Amino acid sequence: MTAMRASLMRRVSVAFPLISDIAQANAVCYARASKPGSLVVLSSEKPCTAMLPDTGRTPGELLSKVEEPLVVKTFETGHSMKGKCEWAGDSDVDMWTMPICDNNDVVAVLVLETIHGRQVGYEYVIKMCKLLIDSARRGSNAEAFEHMDTGDGVIIADKTERIQYANASAIGTCRMIGIGSLVGRHIFDRQFTSHLEQETLSPDKPWAKEQVMCGRTLVVRNLCLRGGGNVLGTLRIISDVTELRQKEREIRVQSVVIREIHHRVKNNLQTIASLLRMQARRASTNETKLALRESISRIMSISMVHAFLSKRTDEDIDVQKLIQEVTGMISGSMLPAEFKFVFRINGPDVVLPVSQANNFGLVVNEIVTNAIEHGFSGKDHGSLIVTTSKHEKYCRMDFYNDGNGLPDGFKSGGNRTLGLRIISMLVEDEMHGTFAIEQHDGEPGVHAIINLRIQADE
Repeated sequence: MTAMRASLMRRVSVAFPLISDIAQANAVCYARASKPGSLVVLSSEKPCTAMLPDTGRTPGELLSKVEEPLVVKTFETGHSMKGKCEWAGDSDVDMWTMPICDNNDVVAVLVLETIHGRQVGYEYVIKMCKLLIDSARRGSNAEAFEHMDTGDGVIIADKTERIQYANASAIGTCRMIGIGSLVGRHIFDRQFTSHLEQETLSPDKPWAKEQVMCGRTLVVRNLCLRGGGNVLGTLRIISDVTELRQKEREIRVQSVVIREIHHRVKNNLQTIASLLRMQARRASTNETKLALRESISRIMSISMVHAFLSKRTDEDIDVQKLIQEVTGMISGSMLPAEFKFVFRINGPDVVLPVSQANNFGLVVNEIVTNAIEHGFSGKDHGSLIVTTSKHEKYCRMDFYNDGNGLPDGFKSGGNRTLGLRIISMLVEDEMHGTFAIEQHDGEPGVHAIINLRIQADE
């Protein structure tokens, strides 16, 4: 096939999904094969609007011309034809062939096979399929020819803009908005517009618009097919999206409510933290002050997670931003102003679902608090380097600090501080990950490793 003919077939083939849907037929496109006496399958489409057996034809498949005599005759004559074909268990199958021509030469043949060909007005469906091929040949936006959805209504009008065919879905939808018979009515009848309550045009899809009629929300796709400056036919596809739009509205309202809840939880947690700060200032022992300060830090880390969620619509957490926020809060409250603290985070962005966000915020809080409280004790400078990495559904966070290191005799599974026990419980028991802590290789400081399986919320 020459480059020009290949380009022609690419243009025409964009119409095959829609043709298959409105005809409720399997659509198979054949071309002559280089092997004598053979045909090659260029494409095969199944309709989304009907349950039909598979054709068994796959693109690139070679078959003998003897198997498709009607296709061969269409190649020879250049005329559309109607006949019969057999499917397993069903011999009453109608078949139409439609030539795709380059000037007077037949380049390919589109075959429609269906058990729905005896519907009243189906001849107008076949005429529309031919018009769609001609329209696509001249070059059209492929989105206009996309597959329909199950339950979409189809209305076909002739060159006088009189409706000649309407499928059962279109008839049912129109009855719900108070419009009775369709066949014979002008497709732009005043009764259609008299029920119009609201209309939204799509600038990027001029052939489609959303209409509200009698409380129903409809997406209407209008394809007006022309030739020589004249209207040859009009195809109208109606999708009832009332329930879908209602669900979308409910989700938007729910999203706003959830963000407001996160905002209020954040405020309540900050109030609790303020009360604990007042209590800490009145505490008589350093041990009590330290315990209250650690509690405040944990509460504020959870508060930060809720602050993140109150500003987002997708309810996912950016791990790097959360680590930065928690580290900034803790270092600002625990380190003296003269302390030279270096913090850096490297690696790809990692996103955790909301179900893991609170737990991860607490984990980061404990790791950073331990690094500052124990690692940097007695020092005037220190650094914390975080590296993220991910592989498919897993992510890893490495926390390095150049502080005092682990105490002598420390065992990862042995007696741990409360902070390390919290980390282990949250990571291993709640987040189903792994946690390890070890001496930094040959250098002062500590290396904490967290591995998590990223799980989507249900």
